[in-house]
Amino acid sequence: MRGLVVASACVVLVSGLQAGCSAPLRAPSVSPSGGTATTFACVQPSESPLPQWARDGFSPPDQSVAHLLSSDGHIVAVPFGWPLRERQPEGRSNKILWVADRNGGGPMTIDARRDSDSTVVHRELPDGPGPSIVDLPGRGCWQLDLAWPGGRDRIYLQYLGPAA
Repeated sequence: MRGLVVASACVVLVSGLQAGCSAPLRAPSVSPSGGTATTFACVQPSESPLPQWARDGFSPPDQSVAHLLSSDGHIVAVPFGWPLRERQPEGRSNKILWVADRNGGGPMTIDARRDSDSTVVHRELPDGPGPSIVDLPGRGCWQLDLAWPGGRDRIYLQYLGPAA
């Protein structure tokens, strides 16, 4: 019953989403300091039905949902807090629903790296894939390396600066 309530709330929130981003890695580029910086290409999320394995709790199951599919296709991110921001205004958060194709139960770790510098941050979601709030320390395109019991994958998320 709890899962149905969470999924129903998620369906309502998803209908108001506009955009997010996920993308493949681009070739390294030269930074102004002469070093090499990796640039990620963030794109808008897909506004389409979720993969078959990720539809549990969504009604109707084949409805269009703004989401991001990971590089290897093992996890989906549904960003309810879009646009994701380094600092959200009062009353908003960087909420993301993570749905994995297989989940052995247990924590999910996130190692996030920003493309514009060497910033790397570590986050842990103790309950594994599911509803979460993922705050990252600055604007930019972030590569998130995800690991959870049952899988590992990579996804790219764009975080904007603070709201004006």
